[in-house]
Amino acid sequence: MSASATDRDKIKRIFRFLQELHQVKSPPVVDLAVYEWTLSYDAVPGYASVVRGDVDSGFILKVARPSES
Repeated sequence: MSASATDRDKIKRIFRFLQELHQVKSPPVVDLAVYEWTLSYDAVPGYASVVRGDVDSGFILKVARPSES
C-alpha cells in the first residue's frame, strides 16, 4: 500500500514544522566561551589543502583531503 501524493506532502510539512520548531527552541550557540575547544580564523594552518575565503569569494573556509606524500 503506497501513500498518495497528498499524504506525502502532509508528512513533509509535519517534518518541516518539527525541524523549524527545533531550530526555534534550540538556537545555535554563538558564545565561543561555551565551547571546549576553538580555533581562531587567523590560526587556521596554511596548507595547500586549506583555502581561506573572503567576503567576495562566497565561502569562509574550504578544506580538501591532502595529497599523499
